[in-house]
Amino acid sequence: SNSSDESVGSIDDDEMSSLMGSRKKYSSRSDKSISALSTGVFANCICFLLFLGVFVFFGMRYQSSISEMENKIIELDARLSSEESRTAKLELDIGEHQKVIDRFNNITTNKELSDKVDSLEHEFVNTTTFLVKEVNDTKESLEQEMTEIVEKVEQETTNTTEK
Repeated sequence: SNSSDESVGSIDDDEMSSLMGSRKKYSSRSDKSISALSTGVFANCICFLLFLGVFVFFGMRYQSSISEMENKIIELDARLSSEESRTAKLELDIGEHQKVIDRFNNITTNKELSDKVDSLEHEFVNTTTFLVKEVNDTKESLEQEMTEIVEKVEQETTNTTEK
């Protein structure tokens, strides 16, 4: 009875292994699907991480490039300010130099000065000659008048003494 009970309700080893074998086949397929799915998810994660890394890398390079450009702009702005300052100073210097040049342009040349001195010397000689002649003429005229006055006074004195 024991053996009949076992045969009715029990599964022998062959049946069990055939049942388990099909389950193993199903389980093997499922494991392969899960394994493939896990590999796909893993590959997607790696691709995403690589994409994220590349994106961060180029983002940092872009930020670094912008930072370098900002530094260059600041440097160029400082140089421009310096050049504008130098240009303004040079314009002031040029203005001062132009004043000196204009002053020299208004001054007569050495030849003109020499000609002017010669002209003044000639005029001086002529004026001196004229004045000396005038003084001599006036002196002669005064001497003559004095002589006449003295003669008149002598004649008057002689006439008054004779009377």
